Amino acid sequence: MATAKGSTYSKNAIIEIFELLWRETDDSHGLTANEIIERLEEQHRSHGDDDYKAPSNRTVREQLYWLKDNPVLGRTVNRLDSSEIPQLHKRSSDPKPGWYMEPYLSASEMRLLADSLMLSRLNEDTLGDLENKIAALSGGREGQPREASHIDAYEHYNNDFLHTIEGVDRAIHEGRVATLDEPSPRFPNGRAVRFQYCDYTLGGALEPRRWRDGNARWYTLDPYRLVYNTGRYYLVGYLHHKHYPTTKPHEENLICFLAERIRNLYVLDPAKVPVTYTLDRWHADGSLRADGQPSDPNDVLDPVEYVRQRPYLVTGAAVPITMVVRRGMLGTVYEWFDAPDVSESGKNDGDGNPLYRVVVRCPELAMLWWILQYSANGDVQILSPQSLRDRLYEAGCRLVRQYRPEHPESGSSQSHA
Repeated sequence: MATAKGSTYSKNAIIEIFELLWRETDDSHGLTANEIIERLEEQHRSHGDDDYKAPSNRTVREQLYWLKDNPVLGRTVNRLDSSEIPQLHKRSSDPKPGWYMEPYLSASEMRLLADSLMLSRLNEDTLGDLENKIAALSGGREGQPREASHIDAYEHYNNDFLHTIEGVDRAIHEGRVATLDEPSPRFPNGRAVRFQYCDYTLGGALEPRRWRDGNARWYTLDPYRLVYNTGRYYLVGYLHHKHYPTTKPHEENLICFLAERIRNLYVLDPAKVPVTYTLDRWHADGSLRADGQPSDPNDVLDPVEYVRQRPYLVTGAAVPITMVVRRGMLGTVYEWFDAPDVSESGKNDGDGNPLYRVVVRCPELAMLWWILQYSANGDVQILSPQSLRDRLYEAGCRLVRQYRPEHPESGSSQSHA
């Protein structure tokens, strides 16, 4: 029995070799055939398999060449020669020749993925588990478990967050029917979802919104896309029944929800609650096509672009907004807006510094909020539309009334008594 067992191990050693290369090697550190044999023997001894018979050096080399010519699970196997070691010293302090498996994810790619997880509202245990899974998927020396301790988890988080992401993704992609002409339809029907939306209580806990009678409020949505923006996930979709029964749907039904505040999400049966408007029913500007109007692949809503046009997730039409800014504001403009049109204005400020003309597309309300946070030093001025200038004037008047000092340093009300 022992011989048969050992023989079986030798024949199937390619699986264990594949695992060794995945776990212990990378594009700067390899294992020789003899080292692989030693690792296999150590591994079996540690599991109490003293009858294990390792494959021969020749068998191991044959299996390594087979893995090189036949990538498994998309993982590339190659061999580092001694002649390559001097060049590898540029990126590794201890390169080693031998057979290796190229990492599925580079260290920088792993860091980006892990950091993006930590920007989500997940608890520390979940963050650690997910980061270790990313590391294990990558493989090699970079695939060892690590602690995600350089960024702490949020104190307040939603335990339903991963369930929400999974449900939304399934709802968006279910209903996709492949054909010979279109193997992957651009606009699948998908499914509607229903969920509760939460607000924070005084103590920081999430509590579902409620109607006046105290019953929890449920939202029904045609989900179009989860979009990551300003450190948070937003769900873009069409909200059912937001309009009054006597009116027609309009662009205000296109809405963004914070994914981290969604709870108890259900994917709905399309036979009972069908999707009201598929993505191709929307123009690129976020307005709804008229009934019977054919879709146009060149004029379809892009949820990512829709979010990028909004420094704050305010729905409604994005309009052209023209402003002049000082040079120091250009970095802020490019960081907040995806495709600003920036040009020299030909004018200077009071200190002789050049001013720049900037045109962006954004809802007026979102731009109102954005301008107010950068107006303290006069670094930005809105030129058009006039309606936005009027709203800024009204906001300024309210601020003056609200924050006018009760006892100004000069000319207080008491001095005139």
